Amino acid sequence: MAPEPHAGSGAALVLGTAQLGLAYGITNRQGQPSAAEAEDILDTAGRLGVSMLDTARAYGTSEAVIGRYLASHTGPCPFQVLTKLAPDLGESDDRDGMMAATRTSLQASRAALGTARLDCVMLHRPAHLALGGGVVMDLLRAERDAGRIGRLGVSLSEPAELLGVLEDPDITHVQFPFNLLDHRFDGQEVQDRLDARPDVQVHVRSVFLQGLIVAGTKAQLQQNFGPEGARIAGFLDTLPDRLHAALGYVRAMPWVHGLVVGAASAQELTEIATAFQAPVDHALVAHVRQHRPVLGEAILNPARWPALT
Repeated sequence: MAPEPHAGSGAALVLGTAQLGLAYGITNRQGQPSAAEAEDILDTAGRLGVSMLDTARAYGTSEAVIGRYLASHTGPCPFQVLTKLAPDLGESDDRDGMMAATRTSLQASRAALGTARLDCVMLHRPAHLALGGGVVMDLLRAERDAGRIGRLGVSLSEPAELLGVLEDPDITHVQFPFNLLDHRFDGQEVQDRLDARPDVQVHVRSVFLQGLIVAGTKAQLQQNFGPEGARIAGFLDTLPDRLHAALGYVRAMPWVHGLVVGAASAQELTEIATAFQAPVDHALVAHVRQHRPVLGEAILNPARWPALT
């Protein structure tokens, strides 16, 4: 049986900024926001009390957009910025090349963001922990110890990866996909291991499953995922409000410290933030756990999706 959730009121809303650097998400019909729209989104985030931005070298011009915004504003930086190394750090037998690629990625992030110190740097995938016998992590630890990086983290996708990452005491931030359709992280072993690492901040992405949970139509789901898509659509039809359900369910998890959500406009971000403040409906959480379909990795991990229509 899955552990009982609690109110989850300590979880923070984190602005995911992939949308600021590229056309992201299958429900995104507007494309990448303009410079003025991006500034409006970031202004709105600050007004709403959002204090963390999630970005990555792989998110197109996202870091540069954030950097220009921060450079144009006086006073203390309004956001912590969490970024990720470039996804391609070279071949595992080329230690010098991997060191150079890691340095290049860090330098590019600092230049784009306009800062000498990065608040949090995540490996783009868990396999990078062991690259070249750990040479990438050696460099990141040295950068952290020198004060040029705050926290070290890993972006991952599956429970087995999480369990492995938690073995490394230098990793104090993890990010992975989780949403109301995802049963994979309900196991007691995952909960126990997270409880044993209270120093680790847990942020979850894909709360809306790239928009499908809140905006995916029955026809779209069936066309892209066949019978499983039909099951998802049937379940989603039982939710009184998809947006509130998606946010409330994840907030109810006691191990979640941050929900990384993107927005294509200031209005969309305001709607999300308003729904985020609503009390958690524990009856709805129980309903989700009882009635949601059990789905496979091919759907729960967007990285495994085919080209969607």
